[in-house]
Amino acid sequence: MDFIPKKYLGAVIGDREGLKNIEQTTGAIFKVYGKDSNISLRIKGSIESQKRAIRKIKEKVVSLVT
Repeated sequence: MDFIPKKYLGAVIGDREGLKNIEQTTGAIFKVYGKDSNISLRIKGSIESQKRAIRKIKEKVVSLVT
């Protein structure tokens, strides 16, 4: 995903409990494709649930940076 810097993608995707929590609180569904350096994350659901999920993921990335 373009809004997740490559160097943080593994940390976001690797945290399965964190993703599950975001799914439960936003109503979005995550699909992880690929492996190693060729990983992608797809977000499915209504536009609103996708927006909520993206907002939560951005918050997670910011917490990793600080």
